[in-house]
Amino acid sequence: MVHIRVRAFSLLIIVLASMAFINTSAHSKETGNVLSEGELRRLFPGKFVAYAYGVARINLTAYANGTVRGKMGRADTGVWRLRGKELCIKFTRWLKGRNRCSTVSKAGAWYKTGPITFKRVGSGL
Repeated sequence: MVHIRVRAFSLLIIVLASMAFINTSAHSKETGNVLSEGELRRLFPGKFVAYAYGVARINLTAYANGTVRGKMGRADTGVWRLRGKELCIKFTRWLKGRNRCSTVSKAGAWYKTGPITFKRVGSGL
């Protein structure tokens, strides 16, 4: 029974995170601090700690070769790239294997894209 609850909770977190990189241009207009292409290039690659919906912690590493590794209970890998002012991420399992692109806004030391808030915790790799 406990195993089923843990698995159900993990699945819920992955589903919530799967909505994270849906294009959020309307949200970005509200925040007003959308990063430029140059600012995104200075931010990525690197190591990040992220929170989906403010509760699910995700550790992410975006490598200089365009690969990304995430750990939220179970790990997943994928690819990342910048497309103008948008960050695009595609994981193997998370996000249903689909490419998601969205703008990134800055709020203090934290960044936001849709329901994901993240902070850089390490330099580019």
